[in-house]
Amino acid sequence: MRVIQGKKGRDKYYYDSEKMTVSDKDGNVIHIREGLDGVDDSVLSWELDSLFHQLYRDINEAQALFSNAKKSGMRFVSENEIWG
Repeated sequence: MRVIQGKKGRDKYYYDSEKMTVSDKDGNVIHIREGLDGVDDSVLSWELDSLFHQLYRDINEAQALFSNAKKSGMRFVSENEIWG
């Protein structure tokens, strides 16, 4: 497991070359298609900070959407209910 320090030093990311994943301290995981071996940590720190911060924004946006939908009485249905 390779540990990559974020650009400001407060975040750490964990690269698993066998699973082809990068995760953060909270367990959020990004699956990658190409190995990161040979890529300098200084480059990765900027890219991973950017990717994970976008992921955090997307998660927060989705949580707000779901929360608002629940408050308004929208009902979430399963795929089985839709397709029978």
